[in-house]
Amino acid sequence: MCCRGSVRRWQDAAWLGVRVTLLYFTLTAPQTVAGPKSLIVLGFISLFKFVVVTAMTMTLFLVRKHFYILLSCLVACIATYAYAVTSKAAESEGTSLLIV
Repeated sequence: MCCRGSVRRWQDAAWLGVRVTLLYFTLTAPQTVAGPKSLIVLGFISLFKFVVVTAMTMTLFLVRKHFYILLSCLVACIATYAYAVTSKAAESEGTSLLIV
């Protein structure tokens, strides 16, 4: 990982996931582990957190160049869904929904 803390390769994202997972594990283990079964459960939860953090970091790393395009598509999808919901509600009330 670079000294500035940025993610430039997938290995950096994996190391970030490992560090966050180890931090979570070391802070949570004293409070939740009471036996071997709870240690195994905490291990699976920590593994899940590693996968989520790594996937989120890689997704942000890969879509960094196309962020505004994806954001505009997301806004368009939300606006289309909102229009569909409001027009359906307007039809059920017997009124029409006009876009000016």
